[in-house]
Amino acid sequence: MIYLIASNSYHLIDDEINNIVGNKEYQNIDFNKTTLEEIITEANYTDLFSSEKILVIKNATFFQGKGIDTKILEDYLEHPNDLTTLIFTCDTVDERKKVSKIIKEKYHYNVMKPLYAKEITSRIVDLAKKNGYTLKLDDATFITNASLNNYDMAYNTLEKIFLYYNNPCNIETTAVHNLTSMSLEDNNFKFVDAVVRNDLNTINKMLKDFKIQKVEPLALFNLIAREYRLMLLTMELYTKNTSRMKMISLLHIPDWQLDKIMKNAFSFTKKDLEDKLLTICDYDYKIKSGKIDKYLALEMFILGN
Repeated sequence: MIYLIASNSYHLIDDEINNIVGNKEYQNIDFNKTTLEEIITEANYTDLFSSEKILVIKNATFFQGKGIDTKILEDYLEHPNDLTTLIFTCDTVDERKKVSKIIKEKYHYNVMKPLYAKEITSRIVDLAKKNGYTLKLDDATFITNASLNNYDMAYNTLEKIFLYYNNPCNIETTAVHNLTSMSLEDNNFKFVDAVVRNDLNTINKMLKDFKIQKVEPLALFNLIAREYRLMLLTMELYTKNTSRMKMISLLHIPDWQLDKIMKNAFSFTKKDLEDKLLTICDYDYKIKSGKIDKYLALEMFILGN
């Protein structure tokens, strides 16, 4: 049998692999360290006992339109070895490629969309329960938000909490807040501040880290848009002579944050802020309609900022 699994989450991919193989042993092959020819040779090889085997091919970038000749795999897919199960995994799939079309038409094809925040929260609550822990929904939501809606980062945070307790129990809110990587949450705010200040050096360094961590660009766009909205609302309230206490109440922000927002807001004109929000809306539409890559959109917005 042949499978193609694509996701930007290695934990989701691992879950799918485990669902397929169960308790059977399998061999991991990293395409970065081998060739398609070697993979097909291994897939075709049958030992003296005609044993069944499972090969998991990770980083299968030849499904992504990377200019790799896949004819040898296409030929294999027409006449596969019945004793070999092949599981290909990668981040994304170019559905226009012949090899992708063959698997989609004849075999098991699973291209998973990124999880929504509510789905991530639900999954980590279930994961805690599966391991004998009880995690409150509010605490799970906190982990999701601090992880910028990145399932792998949320998953890793929960595993750190498991290690802290070491035994199944009710997970306390204080422990969640203390053990959730505050560097993640701090980085989110630092990045937004850098965008507002147009600090390109800081932005570029942080974007590299975000790409490695597979942080969802739409979540970053949402944080940036929220900051610009707060700045615009603050500017409007200030021009109406709204009292400081009233502004804090209406904006639902702490006192210290109002000072920062006011300082930043008056570095722009009202039209500047409105234009930035409209631009973010435009990029949001283009991303969700598949017209532009998410990270490219974020970089283009920053360069035009």
